[in-house]
Amino acid sequence: MPELEKIKFVLEGGELNGETTWAEPVEENLYRIRNIPFLAKGYAENDIVRTKYRDGWQEVVRLEIDSGNGTVLLLFNDANETKVQEI
Repeated sequence: MPELEKIKFVLEGGELNGETTWAEPVEENLYRIRNIPFLAKGYAENDIVRTKYRDGWQEVVRLEIDSGNGTVLLLFNDANETKVQEI
């Protein structure tokens, strides 16, 4: 398995200022995302992203190649609700 590194997604306008995820280096400043981003919208596992080294991190600056995968985030307020249990 290839060596993985942490990359950072900068998050704007929320309580958190960033999210890190594991990624596989593809070439200089290009990484393949190897796990599912939880908070970074518009990105999914196996997407290839362009990064820039800043403040000790490879920060994602844009999506370079879309993998065709998608990420769906489901949040439940009450896990005991009948409709939640059907999912």
